[in-house]
Amino acid sequence: MKTGRNDVCPCGSGLKYKKCCAAKDQAAESAEFAAKEAARAAEAAANPPAEDDEKSSKTGPNRPDHGKFAPPNSGKVYGNGSSMRKHGV
Repeated sequence: MKTGRNDVCPCGSGLKYKKCCAAKDQAAESAEFAAKEAARAAEAAANPPAEDDEKSSKTGPNRPDHGKFAPPNSGKVYGNGSSMRKHGV
């Protein structure tokens, strides 16, 4: 079980964990996370994913040239007659 901030520090100093070893442990966890992320980024850079012809297409549902482009629904009226603008959406 993880030590709580207000629990007695497990190092035996008698202080609360947040006043004793919390900052040191958090720094170690952050460094470990950063190292894992750097390794993951290096691996991704070394092995780029293969491009799929379908996915690399310039047309899609959000592209104007697809033919199904719709403007934002900022003026849509709901069943009770209120508009989205009145609600700040």
